[in-house]
Amino acid sequence: MKAWTQGLAYLDGEFVAIADATISVMDSGFLMGLNIYDSVSLYEGYLFRPEAALRRFLRSAKHVKFDLPHSPEALKELVFEVARRSGLREGVVNVIATRGIRQPDLPVEKWPANLIIIAVPPLILLTSEKRSKGLRMKISTIRNIPAQCLEPRVKNYNRLYSHMAILDAHDAGYDDAILLDIEGAVTEGPNYNIFAVIEKKLLTPAVGVLEGITRDTIVQIANELAIPVEERLLYPYDLYNADEIFVCSTLRGAIGVVDVDSRIVGSGRPGPITTAINTTYWQWHTKPPHGIPVS
Repeated sequence: MKAWTQGLAYLDGEFVAIADATISVMDSGFLMGLNIYDSVSLYEGYLFRPEAALRRFLRSAKHVKFDLPHSPEALKELVFEVARRSGLREGVVNVIATRGIRQPDLPVEKWPANLIIIAVPPLILLTSEKRSKGLRMKISTIRNIPAQCLEPRVKNYNRLYSHMAILDAHDAGYDDAILLDIEGAVTEGPNYNIFAVIEKKLLTPAVGVLEGITRDTIVQIANELAIPVEERLLYPYDLYNADEIFVCSTLRGAIGVVDVDSRIVGSGRPGPITTAINTTYWQWHTKPPHGIPVS
């Protein structure tokens, strides 16, 4: 198994090599899943929309009542410092908070929160061949967690249900999974948002989804490219009959989907709208005001 040899962590107020960064086995983020996080793309030495990611991170912290004594400005400074010290030009910076070490003599809301920031090289999520050919997706029988159970706008690492959906898709010969809500509407994937092009309009699920930074960026790009965008309820029927489908995330950008449940999407190749949006997405990474140089 290949160990992490590149990267840096900010942990317990210190900067340490990623290989030496550890947390206690008694940390509630590990033992109890009490965690939140956010990600900032590091591309060609630029951090992409860090303020947006950190605003969302602090909103998540407030929602789950993690008391973090860091202003947006202080967090941003730490993110840039970790990125600079890491020496990386490509990768991702993750800002993480847990409820901290379990305290047997204190109520849970009094446990001091733990802040972790890591900068690591990018994961190879998709081969260049898969990017060019597009993804085959399976609509999972495992449903997304309802908003009545967990606010979907709070980004967290509690992913066992989505992990099982991925395994189910892989077992069936697909690349990845699409999750529905309890009522059968399309929500998102295990770690990405979904868009469909239907009658020259770009559609994305309206409720029950993470309000992704990449999702928001793509809406901005679509507006610039004069592509109409609408948030609405989508169902498997809509995906089966879409002209184009793509999924999006921080490290993926926009990736075309060419097959859903053995229904060929459009021409069976990533479509022109998907391609145009993905090209612009990566161009924006190194242009103000979206991309900010690390140094």
